[in-house]
Amino acid sequence: MIYTAQEFSTLIQSGTIKDIHKVNDIITVEGTECRIIGINHDRSIDNPTKHTVTLMPSTLLPAREYHRSGRCENGWKDSDLRRWLNEEHINTLPAALVEIIQSVKKRTHNYNGRLRMTTDKLFALSESELIGSAYWSPKEDGKRYKAFSDSGKRMMKDTNGDYRYYWTRSAYRDTSTSFVNVYTEGTVDISGASNTTLRVSFGFTVS
Repeated sequence: MIYTAQEFSTLIQSGTIKDIHKVNDIITVEGTECRIIGINHDRSIDNPTKHTVTLMPSTLLPAREYHRSGRCENGWKDSDLRRWLNEEHINTLPAALVEIIQSVKKRTHNYNGRLRMTTDKLFALSESELIGSAYWSPKEDGKRYKAFSDSGKRMMKDTNGDYRYYWTRSAYRDTSTSFVNVYTEGTVDISGASNTTLRVSFGFTVS
């Protein structure tokens, strides 16, 4: 279905979104095709009682490094990827869509297991949000979104229709230079933070 930002926002706030859509539905908001990955999974920090929907664009963004210098002691919190998503890429989205994007709290443990909380509008998903556990990362960072019930649901394509690797926000345990990524088959592994061949996937919460 195709919506303006205002139409979709009204539908969410009415509380009837679950009567019309379910997780993994593909919708278009302000010309941006997205998959619904969660309903009331994330809460707005401005109004935690508001109904929300968390979306993920259907196609991957071009490849870029997680952190240019490689070493990133605080993980996602201080990463170049987080800064780029929230300070640069957000400005390329339709203004009406940006207006309904909510700031949400995200928890991410760095490589040695220290919790780093962030407030984000655009965010890479964590390993546990994707697969339901911390396999490569030191600790779980949030519950798995219902959209990712199996590895096939984690597979993502680029704009040419080819499946590609993409970053999560999770640090690899025991080293500040590697982070978890998702393979073309939807499984997870690790890669050096300065690797420039991995694509970018992100989520955002609207209300």
